[in-house]
Amino acid sequence: MLPVRALETTLVLACGIDFGTSNSLAAVAGPKGVAVCDIDPVNADPQLLPSLLYFSRRGWHRIGRAATHAYQHDPDGRFVRALKSALPDYSPEDTFRMFKESYTVAGLARLVLSRIKEQVEAACGAEVTHATLGRPVRFSADPAIDRQAEEMLREAAEGAGFRSVRFLTEPEAATRYYFSEELQRERTVLVFDFGGGTLDLCLARFGPDGYRVLNTSGVSIGGTVLDRILFENKLLPHLGQGQKWGRGMELPHYIFNRLVNPDANWRITENEYASEVRQILNASTASGTASLQLRAFHSVAARRMGPDLFGAIEAAKVRLSQEEQTEIRFSGPDVNIVEPLSRADLWVLFQEPLDAIRKLVVDTLETAGLAPEDVDRVLLAGGSSALICTQELLSDLFGPERVPLRQDLFTSVVSGLALDAAGHHGAANRRPVPMIH
Repeated sequence: MLPVRALETTLVLACGIDFGTSNSLAAVAGPKGVAVCDIDPVNADPQLLPSLLYFSRRGWHRIGRAATHAYQHDPDGRFVRALKSALPDYSPEDTFRMFKESYTVAGLARLVLSRIKEQVEAACGAEVTHATLGRPVRFSADPAIDRQAEEMLREAAEGAGFRSVRFLTEPEAATRYYFSEELQRERTVLVFDFGGGTLDLCLARFGPDGYRVLNTSGVSIGGTVLDRILFENKLLPHLGQGQKWGRGMELPHYIFNRLVNPDANWRITENEYASEVRQILNASTASGTASLQLRAFHSVAARRMGPDLFGAIEAAKVRLSQEEQTEIRFSGPDVNIVEPLSRADLWVLFQEPLDAIRKLVVDTLETAGLAPEDVDRVLLAGGSSALICTQELLSDLFGPERVPLRQDLFTSVVSGLALDAAGHHGAANRRPVPMIH
């Protein structure tokens, strides 16, 4: 990847934006190639903007890593994550109250895209008027909901100040970038884009006349789904699952998701949240049923430690790429969790999504009249592609030599989006890039 200053372009008018469930990226293309922009200076990797929002009761908000820092100092605010996953779940008119202000899903996404636009313009020294945005192959299996989700994302981008917006599916963008970098012999590739919210596939064939897409497919399985499985199977017993509270009542399963899972609890109102926590705490205390586990649940919910708890889950899951066995560790007031987690556990707990992934890959190939042995290379994109269970599944299907773990795991999608944006606005006078046809 090139630094922005090395692009040798006098005016950058267009950029590519990979608005992700977990992280977002932006890139621009010029005569010398593609440059991924620094869009979150306070993040450990400034090219990655965590797709996070934080709203304070005092009327201000933070975006990206600054949202995490603000939440850690003041957990009484509203912490919004997995925003992209909410797009197909709501209509354009649905609103969320963030203390004194109300926002639609598009309005929340606009805040993130506005920050990205500002940072890209600061890096390029020019106004950026066009964006090519990535999107999953399917926001929803329902075509009407799929179109509506895309239009909400378009509304967010236009509200952020982009005068024109194009969309390209994320695996097709990665395909375009790959073939722009490696114009070699004829080959068939499968892009396996496994991110925080979705798994998207693009099967393509490169030949003398460019390349053509043979098939695309997608499913709503991502890293956040896997984290929720670990939460439900590994951590809920530490938080009182199955125990009685109040007058012999068992906590309904949805309560844990509403009050602890940070992907879900920002969607409920502040009054609902406070009321449910208070009701459970008061009933348990009054009846003397507040066990250590229920006290841990009360603490996690009342102190809004869900994001930190899910961060511990994510960290343990990632460690298994290097270690055979680890632990999910989390501690806080009235909470001390040490839960073993192994690679074997992942195969047991993730059996249903892994079986669905295998079926999606095989069906995608069979629809195009191909088998795994007909694929020359599997191109990985998205952080969940690096998980050990994902690597093992793909190696079993295709052989490890055809599933290399490339360095551009996080940047291939946004690089392809930047090439598309520049190609439609004349900003990239680089060597010819084969177009999808």
